[in-house]
Amino acid sequence: MSILLELVEQDFGLLGNGRWYRAEQHDSLVVDAEKDIFYWNSRDLVGDATTYLTKVRGLSFQDAKDYLKQYRGFSETYVYTVNSDRGD
Repeated sequence: MSILLELVEQDFGLLGNGRWYRAEQHDSLVVDAEKDIFYWNSRDLVGDATTYLTKVRGLSFQDAKDYLKQYRGFSETYVYTVNSDRGD
């Protein structure tokens, strides 16, 4: 089980198998296990385990990184996406 799936299961319970899972308590919170990304449609949130910890649990970015270090196999590689909507 991925770190992200464990986090969602700890907080809200988890249903599903294979590629797609959803939270028991929030049916608009789904996890794509293949991509290891969550989508919380009703809150307009999407991201990985670090995003989950910062946006859902409210941890700071540094605290989220420190929290994730407890998991074996955790890779401290971050990809940042910059969205520029300049209205040109």
